[in-house]
Amino acid sequence: MRIWDLKAFVYHGARRLPGIRWILDAEIRNLRSLIGRVPDFPEPAADAGTGAGSTLCIFPESVRLVCMDRSVPMLVRAMRRRPVQAVAGDLRRLPFRKNGLGFLSAVGVCEYLPEPLDFPFEAARVLMPGAVLLVTVPRPGIWTLPRNLLGHRLHTVRQDAWEKVLAEAGFEILGKEKSLLQLQYLAQKSERRR
Repeated sequence: MRIWDLKAFVYHGARRLPGIRWILDAEIRNLRSLIGRVPDFPEPAADAGTGAGSTLCIFPESVRLVCMDRSVPMLVRAMRRRPVQAVAGDLRRLPFRKNGLGFLSAVGVCEYLPEPLDFPFEAARVLMPGAVLLVTVPRPGIWTLPRNLLGHRLHTVRQDAWEKVLAEAGFEILGKEKSLLQLQYLAQKSERRR
């Protein structure tokens, strides 16, 4: 059993602890603000790295969302929070067809990739031209150390490096926010990029 499968049983409880809850509430507010900039929510929509579903609340109830995670126990918990379709998969090779999605989110998950700067290119592969990406990356800083001690090595990304890679992958940044732990981006894939 993988560590995320084990964490699925305590995930929501740990995220309700006072300090952690404060950080997550700020992140949720930022993500809702970014999603609010999307006038007509594009579909089909997918959330990569859904985990136990703690950020499903940022999506409008009317959106039909496909949730993806490597951990099936995490997906089971997410489906208890909201009726969604679920698929097991890997962020490094998303299980969606080329140019098949109108919206993709990857919240709180890119930091677990050994090469987080590869993700925008994989996202561009599965998003149709004009589609929207909501993505977060961890901010470098002292707060990374305690998170590393919880069982996973985090791979932080400098803001300038991330924004350069987003542009190289064919994305225009529509909005960005910062929280204590994250850089949060809303970006659109170029209409000309296939």
